Amino acid sequence: MWEQIARRIRVAWRALFRPPAAEDARGGTGLEAKRIVGVDAFLSRADLLWSRPGGAGLVPTCVILEIRGLAEVATELGQSVLRDARTICRDRLTDMLRPHDVVALIGDARFAIALALPPDQAKLFGRRVEAALDEPLTLSGQKFRLSARLGIASAPGSRPPAADCLARAEDALDRALVRGNQAVAVWTPGIARDIEARRDLARQLATALEAGEIVPWFQPQICTSSGRVSGAEALARWQHPERGVLPPSQFLETLQRSGRIEHLARTMITGTLEALAARDAAGLIVPRVSINLGAAELTDPTLVTYLKWELDRHGISADRLAIEILETVVAYMRDNAVTGTVRQLAGIGCGIDLDDFGMGAAPLTTLRALPIQRIKLDRSVVAQVDRDPAQRRMVTALLSLADRLGLETVAEGVERAAEHALLAQLGCDHVQGFCIARPMPAQKFAEWLPAFEAQIIKAPPLPRRA
Repeated sequence: MWEQIARRIRVAWRALFRPPAAEDARGGTGLEAKRIVGVDAFLSRADLLWSRPGGAGLVPTCVILEIRGLAEVATELGQSVLRDARTICRDRLTDMLRPHDVVALIGDARFAIALALPPDQAKLFGRRVEAALDEPLTLSGQKFRLSARLGIASAPGSRPPAADCLARAEDALDRALVRGNQAVAVWTPGIARDIEARRDLARQLATALEAGEIVPWFQPQICTSSGRVSGAEALARWQHPERGVLPPSQFLETLQRSGRIEHLARTMITGTLEALAARDAAGLIVPRVSINLGAAELTDPTLVTYLKWELDRHGISADRLAIEILETVVAYMRDNAVTGTVRQLAGIGCGIDLDDFGMGAAPLTTLRALPIQRIKLDRSVVAQVDRDPAQRRMVTALLSLADRLGLETVAEGVERAAEHALLAQLGCDHVQGFCIARPMPAQKFAEWLPAFEAQIIKAPPLPRRA
């Protein structure tokens, strides 16, 4: 019954936008036009389609869509089933098109469509395509739900070259991908300005990496038993020549999208080890420094070799460097490359910290399946722990779990002395946050270390609650 209803909806949809019969006749049999073509053929056919006299009020429109979720199908069921999934998506898409509409496959998960629509119907068409591709798939007895992101470019009152319309649709798709809650984006001049600004930022970042403008800053971590510095976290900062110091939130996504995130990782590794060796030479021993690495860096097959070389070059033992990995990176451990690299890093002696623990992204089995030594409690978990009894019970439970599993704990984002004191009493091993110190450049960190040590009050440790 539902298949019949869906088929009737598709027929009604095609009828809604079908131009006059004379234009259908000019489109030929429709069999050739509905065939998936390459990019060059797509551009020539789109130009031909839009150059013909069309129905009154129809506007040249280009749509690019990206199907999301195919990687999970390949991981779970293999390449042959992935091909079946692509075929189903292709059929769902072409079932919605008219004989003279043009469709091309661009890459592994993208399609481009050229068609002519009434000026107020482009976004509606995009939403219908999204809905059609959102229907669950049953593959090898398993159900998968794919999704689509679409970029649409229309040209009312003009007939632009297909290449220009395709480029605009790609820019609109880029907007939809950046804004995760927006499945369909329609090109506007504002999108073009945003895209150009991001491209300019990517060019500046490439120069900044080569010029050494992106450097590690350091935020101290304090042992709650002794009150002394037990380590630090290295955090990337862009020392922009005009805009001042910029945090990762203003450039990390651009680095990821431009394919330069591995370059940043190597810059951070080298800069951190240089700073650590300089502190050693000055007699300011920092027991351990942690660096954040994401999925892209952890799938780099040369990462471990590069890290071993840099450790040896700077005379730093591997146990003084910790690698922080987000819960989301190892949430389901589907990527053997990531988990394999984590195990290799632990095998050479590096510490492994699970960052943002308590956010619920990773199952508890992760703590046993990977060689994790420390868990970092996110700011959202420890905030107001001294004031909120429910929050305090949750933190107590997490600390008890870590203790039973033999894992050290670090509370990050600790902003008030009362939070620090209670976390120490509850048994958290280390704290990090603004109430200790804000992130600072390497030279200021070198000045801060002896000043902080001089202020330590030699008092008995705080009693810990059972």
